[in-house]
Amino acid sequence: FYAVSLLLAQPQTKDWVFGTPEWIAKKSFYAPDYIDSLGVLAGPKTPVHVIAANKTYVSPTTTYTFTHALRLTDGARPDTINQIPVPISMAVAFEMNGPGMIRVMSLSTNQQPRQVLITDGVKMLHSFMAMPNNFIDSTGNQLPVANYFYKKFLHSINICSTFGLCLTNLEIFK
Repeated sequence: FYAVSLLLAQPQTKDWVFGTPEWIAKKSFYAPDYIDSLGVLAGPKTPVHVIAANKTYVSPTTTYTFTHALRLTDGARPDTINQIPVPISMAVAFEMNGPGMIRVMSLSTNQQPRQVLITDGVKMLHSFMAMPNNFIDSTGNQLPVANYFYKKFLHSINICSTFGLCLTNLEIFK
């Protein structure tokens, strides 16, 4: 019992980067699919693509280069049949099994900022702006970070945009 308690008390991190062999091999999604427990919501007319990105994130201690991104080409398509804000395409989905931090690194697909939505399928939990794809700050950072602390228990979380989005890194800390 003691060992199990220690294991459950340890912080858990899940990190999705799209430059791994399984993401690169997939290339495009034309139907909903999962890779490494991340759901990619796509359809024949609303595909999602793995694209070359070559973007740099500069932290205080190191620099990370992300070689690929998940491109949600267009705005999310909501479930209009059931009238709830669950995107049924052009989004990603994952499970949160309790409170934790959701960290998103993303850019707009063009030179306009785009709103990004985090939903639980019933309501919008948080939104932020994805910066234009030519974003760069004074430190050379090309990837802004958006954080959201999820306070509830087990639930499916969706991330989507009202227009195009390049998702470069998605991380959860529990």
